[in-house]
Formats: sequence, structure tokens, C-alpha cells
Amino acid sequence: MAAPPTDWHRLSAPPGLCRSCRHARLLASARSVFLRCELSDEDPSFLRFPPLPVQECGGWEKQDEGEG
Repeated sequence: MAAPPTDWHRLSAPPGLCRSCRHARLLASARSVFLRCELSDEDPSFLRFPPLPVQECGGWEKQDEGEG
């Protein structure tokens, strides 16, 4: 289930670059929020759930205004 964009603070660690990346999506369970990289759908070199905080990423792209 997608988490509201206001749930970034619920992550277990700071997201790093993912916080401003257009490929990052928050997913929520009853107890936790997870960060998922949508690039992993197209390219297996990207981890579906990257360890946080992400300091470097070759797939980072700035999110569009109004996202996240």
C-alpha cells in the first residue's frame, strides 16, 4: 500500500538522496514504512529496497515539483 508523502519521517533511517528522487516511493504496512526504488522494475542493478541512507546513486533524478 502506498504511504502518504508525509510519512518520510517514519522511515527507520534518513533516506539520503532518495528523499528528492523521482523513482523513490514510500510503502506502508501496519507497523512500518519502506522506501522502494522503482528503477528496480526496469534495471536489476538497482535494489528494490535500498539500504538507507543512500549517499550515491547513478539513477537519481530530481522529482517533479509537487511530488513527495
